[in-house]
Amino acid sequence: MSKIIFCQMTMNRLAETRVCVEKYLDYVDKVVIVDGGSIDDTIFYFRNWAAEEPKISFTVIPWKDRFYEQRTNYLRIADTFSSPGDHLLVSDPDELLETKTLDNLRKVATYLEKNDRNVGCFRSRDISMKGPKVVHENLADYWKHLFYRWEPGMYYVGNPHETMVIPSGFNPVQFDLAYTHTKQENVTWHRGARNFFVWGVGRNKEMEPDKCKMGVWLSMREACAEAKAPERWHDFDSYFLRGNISTTLKNWLITNRAIEGFEFASEAREMYKLYFRIYHPEEEPDELKKESL
Repeated sequence: MSKIIFCQMTMNRLAETRVCVEKYLDYVDKVVIVDGGSIDDTIFYFRNWAAEEPKISFTVIPWKDRFYEQRTNYLRIADTFSSPGDHLLVSDPDELLETKTLDNLRKVATYLEKNDRNVGCFRSRDISMKGPKVVHENLADYWKHLFYRWEPGMYYVGNPHETMVIPSGFNPVQFDLAYTHTKQENVTWHRGARNFFVWGVGRNKEMEPDKCKMGVWLSMREACAEAKAPERWHDFDSYFLRGNISTTLKNWLITNRAIEGFEFASEAREMYKLYFRIYHPEEEPDELKKESL
Protein backbone atom coordinates (compact mmCIF):
# COMPACT_ATOMS: atom_id res chain seq x y z
CA MET A 1 0.00 0.00 0.00
CA SER A 2 1.26 3.49 -0.82
CA LYS A 3 2.18 5.77 2.06
CA ILE A 4 0.63 9.11 3.02
CA ILE A 5 3.13 11.61 4.41
CA PHE A 6 1.83 14.66 6.26
CA CYS A 7 3.97 17.83 6.09
CA GLN A 8 3.68 21.08 8.01
CA MET A 9 5.88 24.09 8.72
CA THR A 10 5.35 25.80 12.06
CA MET A 11 6.77 28.44 14.36
CA ASN A 12 5.41 29.33 17.78
CA ARG A 13 2.17 27.51 16.97
CA LEU A 14 2.39 24.61 19.42
CA ALA A 15 -1.32 24.30 20.26
CA GLU A 16 -2.46 24.21 16.63
CA THR A 17 0.34 21.98 15.35
CA ARG A 18 -0.21 19.54 18.21
CA VAL A 19 -3.93 19.28 17.38
CA CYS A 20 -3.15 18.63 13.70
CA VAL A 21 -0.64 15.88 14.45
CA GLU A 22 -2.85 14.27 17.09
CA LYS A 23 -5.77 14.14 14.68
CA TYR A 24 -3.80 12.98 11.62
CA LEU A 25 -1.45 10.46 13.22
CA ASP A 26 -3.71 7.42 12.81
CA TYR A 27 -4.48 8.33 9.18
CA VAL A 28 -0.96 8.84 7.83
CA ASP A 29 2.24 6.83 7.68
CA LYS A 30 4.70 9.64 8.42
CA VAL A 31 4.57 13.15 9.88
CA VAL A 32 7.20 15.72 8.82
CA ILE A 33 7.28 18.90 10.90
CA VAL A 34 9.72 21.72 10.12
CA ASP A 35 10.06 24.34 12.84
CA GLY A 36 11.45 27.79 12.04
CA GLY A 37 12.94 28.38 15.49
CA SER A 38 10.07 28.55 17.97
CA ILE A 39 10.57 30.25 21.31
CA ASP A 40 7.47 28.70 22.87
CA ASP A 41 7.54 25.01 23.89
CA THR A 42 7.12 23.65 20.34
CA ILE A 43 10.68 22.37 19.97
CA PHE A 44 10.76 20.67 23.38
CA TYR A 45 7.30 19.16 22.91
CA PHE A 46 7.98 17.68 19.48
CA ARG A 47 11.53 16.56 20.24
CA ASN A 48 10.08 14.55 23.14
CA TRP A 49 7.14 13.26 21.11
CA ALA A 50 9.33 12.27 18.14
CA ALA A 51 11.60 10.31 20.49
CA GLU A 52 8.59 8.18 21.50
CA GLU A 53 6.67 8.11 18.19
CA PRO A 54 8.58 6.73 15.16
CA LYS A 55 6.05 8.20 12.72
CA ILE A 56 7.13 11.76 13.60
CA SER A 57 10.12 13.48 11.99
CA PHE A 58 10.83 16.87 13.59
CA THR A 59 13.48 19.24 12.21
CA VAL A 60 14.48 22.78 13.16
CA ILE A 61 15.43 24.96 10.17
CA PRO A 62 15.81 28.67 11.04
CA TRP A 63 13.12 30.82 9.43
CA LYS A 64 14.42 33.19 6.74
CA ASP A 65 11.17 35.02 5.89
CA ARG A 66 10.87 32.87 2.76
CA PHE A 67 7.68 30.83 2.68
CA TYR A 68 8.52 28.90 -0.49
CA GLU A 69 11.90 27.91 0.92
CA GLN A 70 10.55 26.56 4.21
CA ARG A 71 7.82 24.58 2.46
CA THR A 72 10.39 23.16 0.06
CA ASN A 73 12.42 22.17 3.13
CA TYR A 74 9.66 19.85 4.31
CA LEU A 75 9.35 18.42 0.81
CA ARG A 76 13.06 17.59 0.79
CA ILE A 77 12.70 15.78 4.12
CA ALA A 78 9.58 13.97 2.91
CA ASP A 79 11.56 12.86 -0.15
CA THR A 80 13.73 10.71 2.11
CA PHE A 81 10.65 8.75 3.20
CA SER A 82 8.85 8.67 -0.16
CA SER A 83 8.74 6.25 -3.05
CA PRO A 84 6.70 6.05 -6.29
CA GLY A 85 2.99 5.80 -5.57
CA ASP A 86 3.12 7.69 -2.28
CA HIS A 87 1.09 10.80 -1.45
CA LEU A 88 1.71 14.06 0.42
CA LEU A 89 -0.80 15.78 2.69
CA VAL A 90 0.09 19.38 3.56
CA SER A 91 -1.60 21.97 5.77
CA ASP A 92 -0.82 25.03 7.83
CA PRO A 93 -1.32 24.91 11.62
CA ASP A 94 -4.66 26.74 11.38
CA GLU A 95 -5.99 24.33 8.74
CA LEU A 96 -7.47 21.11 10.12
CA LEU A 97 -8.93 18.40 7.91
CA GLU A 98 -12.37 17.30 9.04
CA THR A 99 -12.90 13.71 10.17
CA LYS A 100 -14.88 12.82 7.04
CA THR A 101 -11.98 14.04 4.90
CA LEU A 102 -9.46 12.01 6.87
CA ASP A 103 -11.69 8.93 6.67
CA ASN A 104 -11.64 9.27 2.88
CA LEU A 105 -7.93 10.04 2.35
CA ARG A 106 -7.14 6.54 1.04
CA LYS A 107 -10.09 6.74 -1.36
CA VAL A 108 -8.84 10.12 -2.59
CA ALA A 109 -5.40 8.61 -3.15
CA THR A 110 -6.92 5.71 -5.10
CA TYR A 111 -9.02 8.07 -7.22
CA LEU A 112 -5.99 10.17 -8.15
CA GLU A 113 -4.04 7.07 -9.14
CA LYS A 114 -6.82 5.52 -11.24
CA ASN A 115 -7.72 8.78 -13.01
CA ASP A 116 -4.19 10.00 -13.67
CA ARG A 117 -4.66 13.10 -11.51
CA ASN A 118 -2.01 14.35 -9.09
CA VAL A 119 -3.59 17.03 -6.87
CA GLY A 120 -6.54 16.74 -4.52
CA CYS A 121 -8.35 19.96 -3.53
CA PHE A 122 -10.43 20.20 -0.35
CA ARG A 123 -13.03 22.83 0.47
CA SER A 124 -12.47 25.45 3.16
CA ARG A 125 -14.86 25.83 6.08
CA ASP A 126 -13.97 29.29 7.37
CA ILE A 127 -14.48 29.78 11.09
CA SER A 128 -14.05 33.16 12.80
CA MET A 129 -13.57 33.35 16.56
CA LYS A 130 -13.79 36.00 19.25
CA GLY A 131 -11.81 34.43 22.04
CA PRO A 132 -13.35 30.97 22.58
CA LYS A 133 -16.63 31.87 20.82
CA VAL A 134 -17.43 31.04 17.20
CA VAL A 135 -18.95 34.18 15.67
CA HIS A 136 -19.06 33.14 12.01
CA GLU A 137 -18.87 29.88 10.06
CA ASN A 138 -19.07 29.52 6.31
CA LEU A 139 -18.44 26.67 3.88
CA ALA A 140 -16.56 28.81 1.38
CA ASP A 141 -16.54 28.50 -2.38
CA TYR A 142 -12.81 27.84 -2.22
CA TRP A 143 -10.88 24.61 -2.64
CA LYS A 144 -7.23 24.44 -1.58
CA HIS A 145 -4.54 22.11 -2.92
CA LEU A 146 -3.67 20.00 0.11
CA PHE A 147 -3.11 16.47 -1.22
CA TYR A 148 -0.54 15.45 -3.85
CA ARG A 149 0.75 12.37 -5.58
CA TRP A 150 4.44 12.41 -4.75
CA GLU A 151 7.06 12.63 -7.45
CA PRO A 152 10.75 13.60 -7.35
CA GLY A 153 11.64 17.25 -7.88
CA MET A 154 8.55 18.94 -6.40
CA TYR A 155 9.17 22.38 -4.91
CA TYR A 156 7.45 25.66 -4.02
CA VAL A 157 7.79 29.12 -5.55
CA GLY A 158 6.43 32.50 -4.47
CA ASN A 159 6.83 34.68 -1.41
CA PRO A 160 4.67 35.15 0.58
CA HIS A 161 1.95 33.54 -1.59
CA GLU A 162 3.57 30.29 -2.64
CA THR A 163 2.58 27.61 -5.15
CA MET A 164 3.69 24.02 -5.58
CA VAL A 165 5.61 23.21 -8.77
CA ILE A 166 5.19 19.64 -10.02
CA PRO A 167 7.64 18.48 -12.72
CA SER A 168 5.03 16.43 -14.61
CA GLY A 169 2.47 19.26 -14.55
CA PHE A 170 -0.52 20.25 -12.47
CA ASN A 171 -3.64 18.09 -12.84
CA PRO A 172 -6.01 18.82 -9.92
CA VAL A 173 -9.47 17.61 -8.96
CA GLN A 174 -11.90 19.03 -6.38
CA PHE A 175 -13.40 16.71 -3.77
CA ASP A 176 -16.55 17.27 -1.73
CA LEU A 177 -14.46 17.08 1.41
CA ALA A 178 -13.63 19.93 3.78
CA TYR A 179 -11.03 21.32 6.14
CA THR A 180 -11.61 23.98 8.78
CA HIS A 181 -9.68 27.23 8.57
CA THR A 182 -10.03 28.72 12.04
CA LYS A 183 -8.83 32.17 12.97
CA GLN A 184 -9.43 34.86 15.54
CA GLU A 185 -11.21 37.91 14.17
CA ASN A 186 -8.69 40.50 12.98
CA VAL A 187 -5.78 38.03 12.94
CA THR A 188 -5.68 38.72 9.20
CA TRP A 189 -4.28 42.14 10.12
CA HIS A 190 -1.19 40.42 11.47
CA ARG A 191 -0.88 38.15 8.43
CA GLY A 192 -1.33 41.09 6.08
CA ALA A 193 1.27 43.21 7.87
CA ARG A 194 3.67 40.26 7.76
CA ASN A 195 3.11 39.73 4.04
CA PHE A 196 3.61 43.41 3.24
CA PHE A 197 6.83 43.56 5.26
CA VAL A 198 8.29 40.27 4.02
CA TRP A 199 7.58 41.00 0.37
CA GLY A 200 8.87 44.55 0.02
CA VAL A 201 10.42 45.93 3.19
CA GLY A 202 12.46 43.29 5.01
CA ARG A 203 15.50 41.30 4.01
CA ASN A 204 13.82 39.79 0.93
CA LYS A 205 13.15 43.21 -0.60
CA GLU A 206 15.35 42.60 -3.64
CA MET A 207 13.58 39.42 -4.74
CA GLU A 208 11.35 41.33 -7.18
CA PRO A 209 13.21 44.64 -7.52
CA ASP A 210 10.94 46.21 -10.14
CA LYS A 211 7.87 45.91 -7.96
CA CYS A 212 9.73 46.69 -4.76
CA LYS A 213 10.84 50.05 -6.19
CA MET A 214 7.29 51.27 -5.79
CA GLY A 215 7.12 54.36 -3.58
CA VAL A 216 5.14 52.84 -0.75
CA TRP A 217 7.82 50.25 -0.04
CA LEU A 218 10.64 52.75 -0.51
CA SER A 219 9.12 55.19 1.96
CA MET A 220 8.60 52.49 4.56
CA ARG A 221 12.12 51.17 4.10
CA GLU A 222 13.40 54.68 4.67
CA ALA A 223 11.28 55.01 7.81
CA CYS A 224 12.50 51.62 9.07
CA ALA A 225 16.12 52.52 8.33
CA GLU A 226 15.81 55.79 10.25
CA ALA A 227 14.24 53.90 13.15
CA LYS A 228 16.94 51.20 12.93
CA ALA A 229 14.11 48.68 12.89
CA PRO A 230 14.89 44.96 12.31
CA GLU A 231 14.81 43.50 8.79
CA ARG A 232 13.58 40.08 9.90
CA TRP A 233 9.81 39.86 10.28
CA HIS A 234 9.68 38.16 13.69
CA ASP A 235 12.14 40.70 15.10
CA PHE A 236 10.16 43.54 13.53
CA ASP A 237 6.96 42.12 14.98
CA SER A 238 8.60 42.08 18.43
CA TYR A 239 9.64 45.69 17.87
CA PHE A 240 6.00 46.54 17.12
CA LEU A 241 4.86 44.70 20.23
CA ARG A 242 7.17 46.70 22.49
CA GLY A 243 5.47 49.90 21.36
CA ASN A 244 6.62 53.51 21.31
CA ILE A 245 8.18 53.04 17.90
CA SER A 246 9.96 55.90 16.18
CA THR A 247 7.92 58.97 15.27
CA THR A 248 8.94 58.60 11.61
CA LEU A 249 7.61 55.06 11.37
CA LYS A 250 4.48 55.90 13.33
CA ASN A 251 3.82 58.80 10.96
CA TRP A 252 4.27 56.43 8.01
CA LEU A 253 1.54 54.18 9.43
CA ILE A 254 -0.79 57.14 9.90
CA THR A 255 -0.12 58.59 6.45
CA ASN A 256 -0.71 55.25 4.71
CA ARG A 257 -3.57 53.98 6.87
CA ALA A 258 -6.10 54.19 4.02
CA ILE A 259 -3.82 53.77 1.00
CA GLU A 260 -5.27 52.07 -2.08
CA GLY A 261 -4.53 51.35 -5.71
CA PHE A 262 -1.66 48.87 -5.75
CA GLU A 263 -0.89 45.24 -4.99
CA PHE A 264 -0.58 44.71 -1.23
CA ALA A 265 -2.40 47.99 -0.46
CA SER A 266 -4.74 46.22 1.96
CA GLU A 267 -1.74 44.71 3.75
CA ALA A 268 -0.20 48.18 4.13
CA ARG A 269 -3.44 49.36 5.76
CA GLU A 270 -3.46 46.32 8.01
CA MET A 271 -0.06 47.29 9.38
CA TYR A 272 -1.67 50.44 10.83
CA LYS A 273 -4.54 48.43 12.30
CA LEU A 274 -2.18 45.85 13.79
CA TYR A 275 -0.12 48.48 15.60
CA PHE A 276 -2.83 50.91 16.68
CA ARG A 277 -5.93 48.70 16.98
CA ILE A 278 -4.44 45.46 18.36
CA TYR A 279 -1.01 46.05 19.89
CA HIS A 280 -1.21 49.62 21.20
CA PRO A 281 -4.66 51.24 21.08
CA GLU A 282 -3.45 53.69 23.72
CA GLU A 283 -1.07 55.20 21.14
CA GLU A 284 -3.66 55.80 18.42
CA PRO A 285 -4.44 59.51 17.95
CA ASP A 286 -7.84 60.32 19.47
CA GLU A 287 -9.09 61.87 16.24
CA LEU A 288 -8.47 58.59 14.35
CA LYS A 289 -9.94 56.11 16.82
CA LYS A 290 -13.43 56.19 15.36
CA GLU A 291 -12.22 56.02 11.80
CA SER A 292 -13.46 52.97 9.90
CA LEU A 293 -10.60 51.36 8.00
